[in-house]
Amino acid sequence: MNIRSFLLPLFFLGVSAFAELPTAKDLAAKMGFGINIGNTMEAISGNTDTGVITSAGPEAWGGKYPNKEFITAIKNAGYSTVRIPVSWYAHADTVNNVIHQSWMDSVKTVVDLCVNAGLYTIINIHWDFGWLEKHIDKVDAATKDRVNARQKAFWTQIATAFKEYDEHLLFASANEPDVNDQAGDEAHQTLLLYHQTFVDAVRETGGNNASRSLIIQAASTSFDLAYSKMVMPTDKISDRLMAEVHFYPYTFTLMDGDADWGKASYYWGDYLSTTDPERNATWCGKEFVDENFDKMKEKFTSKGIPVVIGEFGAMSRSNILSGADLELHIKGRAQFYGYVAKAAKDRGMIPITWETGGTGPGTMTTISTADYTVFDYPVMNAIRTAYGLPELTKGAETNKMLVATYDYFATEAAKGDSSTYGQISFDVVKSDITPYTSISIKANISGTTSSDGKYGYTGFNVVTMSSDEKAEWQWREFSILGGKDPVWGKWHEYKVPLSQNIADSATALISYNPKKIVFIGIQSYLQYFKGSVAIDYIAFNKADGTADTLYSFNSGLANKDGAVTKLELLPYSETPSGLIPARRANFSRGFVIRDEGFGNFTVVSDRNCVRKFVVTDALGKVLTSKTVRLSKGENRIRLGEGAFEKGFVVVK
Repeated sequence: MNIRSFLLPLFFLGVSAFAELPTAKDLAAKMGFGINIGNTMEAISGNTDTGVITSAGPEAWGGKYPNKEFITAIKNAGYSTVRIPVSWYAHADTVNNVIHQSWMDSVKTVVDLCVNAGLYTIINIHWDFGWLEKHIDKVDAATKDRVNARQKAFWTQIATAFKEYDEHLLFASANEPDVNDQAGDEAHQTLLLYHQTFVDAVRETGGNNASRSLIIQAASTSFDLAYSKMVMPTDKISDRLMAEVHFYPYTFTLMDGDADWGKASYYWGDYLSTTDPERNATWCGKEFVDENFDKMKEKFTSKGIPVVIGEFGAMSRSNILSGADLELHIKGRAQFYGYVAKAAKDRGMIPITWETGGTGPGTMTTISTADYTVFDYPVMNAIRTAYGLPELTKGAETNKMLVATYDYFATEAAKGDSSTYGQISFDVVKSDITPYTSISIKANISGTTSSDGKYGYTGFNVVTMSSDEKAEWQWREFSILGGKDPVWGKWHEYKVPLSQNIADSATALISYNPKKIVFIGIQSYLQYFKGSVAIDYIAFNKADGTADTLYSFNSGLANKDGAVTKLELLPYSETPSGLIPARRANFSRGFVIRDEGFGNFTVVSDRNCVRKFVVTDALGKVLTSKTVRLSKGENRIRLGEGAFEKGFVVVK
C-alpha cells in the first residue's frame, strides 16, 4: 500500500488586533528571570548638565546593536524577559518633543527581535541626560511643567508606535528617579505626578495599550523608599501595574575601591573568607536579602502588585583576586545571584540581571556579545537552578532540536497488523492562543512506511485540549502536512492555520476554547512507520507578521506516548546525522500516487494492473473503496470529495 492523506486547501481568518491583555499578576507568573541589554539603546555621549549631545546609539559606549544571534543566545540560556534601557531625548527634537522616526524604527527592530523570540520585553526611558530623573526634588513649577509635558509627549509617541503589540511588551515610566532618603514629601509627589502622566498618556493611545501592563519605579528604585514612601498612580483598568526596584548592596556589588568609611567586599553567603575577613560581605548576606524581599511582598506582591527587580548584579573581582581567594569569590558571587533569583521567585518578583555584554575587568556579564555564548557559567547556572532548570555545560551546543523516534513494530498494534498512534506533548506555556493566526513547525521527518512488501502510512496532526465551565477535556486536531506527503529527509517549515470560527473546521485548527488550552501536542497516526522526527521550533504566528517561538526545546524534553519510543535533545544540525534516512515505497514498488486535490489523484504505474483504492480514517476504519484498472504510465482517478477530508487513501 501507499498512502496520501487528503485535505481541502487551507485558508484561515485573522483574529482581532486588539483584545484585553492579561493582568500584571498573570504576566509575572510567566516572566521568569530576565536580562538587561545594557549600554546599547540608552548609550549617549555629551554634556549631561546641558544636554548637548555628541553621539548617541548602541555604539556610543562601545557596544553593539542588538542582533538576532544575541537574542537567540539570551533565549537559549533560559531567560524569559529582556529589559531594553532606551534613550529618547538624544534622538528627538527636544524643543517640540518629537522623537525621530528613524530612532523609533531602530527601537522597534530590537523589540521585534525579542518579542518574536517569545521573550517578555520591557522598554523604558532610561537616564537620557537626566531630563526627568534630575528634576524631581526641589524643582520650580516651570521646570516641573516642562518635564511633565515631555513625559506626556514622549510616552504618547512611544505607546502609539507600539500599541498593536501583545502582552509580551511592557512599558516602564523611568529608570532610577533621583529622590534620596532626605527628600521631602513634595519630591515624592512630583515623582508620582510624572508616573501618573505616563499611565494616562499610554492609556489614551488605546489599542492594546488600554490594558498593557505598566511598570512604576520607586524613588531611586530603593527597597526602603518603595516600602516607606511609594504610592502607585491611579489607573483606568485594574491589576495592570507593577512596581520596580533595583538591588545593589553597594560594597559587594559595585564598590571598586576602598573608602575611609569602608572597604569593598568580595566574599558572600556560605563562602566567606577566613584569611581575608575584612572583605566578607557580612552586612548584606542571606538575611539581608530575605528582609528586603519580604518588605516587597508585604507592600506589593501580597496585594496582587508584581515587583520587577529591574536591575541586580555583582561585579566580578577576577581581575584582582587569584588562587583560592578567586575560587571562593566565584562561588560566593554565584550563590548571591542564585539566592536573589530564588528569593524573588518565591515572592512573586521578577529578577533582571544588569548586563552590558563585555568581558573585561569588573563585569556582570553572563552572555558575551563577542561571540554570543554563555560567559559566566557559575552565575548562569545558579540562576537556572533557582528556577528548576538544568545546568548548562561549558562548550556545549545550546541550540538543540527535539528528536522523536517512532517504531510501529514495537507496539501492540503491530501484532494485529493494525494502525496505531504516537504522541508528543508539550508543557502549556501559553493557555490563550487567540492572538495567533497559524502555527509554524520546523521539522525534519525521515523514515520508512514499508515492511515485508506491505506499505503503510504516517500522518501528523497538531492537537489541543481545552475546556470551559460547561465542558472539559475537549480534543481538537488538524493536519500538519496539509494533505501532502512529508518533505522527507529535509528541514521544512510546516504551517497549520488557526481560527476561532467553527465553520472553518475543514481548513483550520479550531480549538474548543482557545483562551483555555490545557494540552497541546503532536499526534501521529501510523502503520508500518519506523523513523524519526526532528523539531527545531514551534512558532505561533500573528496577523501582523510577527511570531512567538513558544517551543524551542533548548531547556527541556517533551513527553511521549504510543509509538514514540524515544525522545532526545540533540545539537541542532542543518543535516542531522543519526536520523533514519528517508525511504518511500513508490514507483520501484509498482506505482507512485500524487494527490491533486478535491478527490482527484494521479497514479503512475509500471504495468497494466488492477488496484483497489481504499479510503480509511486515521485509525484504519474503511470509509469507502474503489477498484480501478490501471494502465502503464499515468492514470487519473477520482474518488469524490466531501467525505474524505480527514481520510487516508490506501492503494492495495
